[in-house]
Amino acid sequence: MRGGIDLRRVQMWLGHQTLTMTMRYAHLATHDLDMCVPVLERHLAS
Repeated sequence: MRGGIDLRRVQMWLGHQTLTMTMRYAHLATHDLDMCVPVLERHLAS
């Protein structure tokens, strides 16, 4: 996921039935969310 692959694709690749199971094994660093801030701010501004 840190390479830019979305969680849903990871779920499919691992064969998990739910995103909850995938998230249990997805160890995200908080700095990985930094790139989301500008996108979210633009969305809120529009």
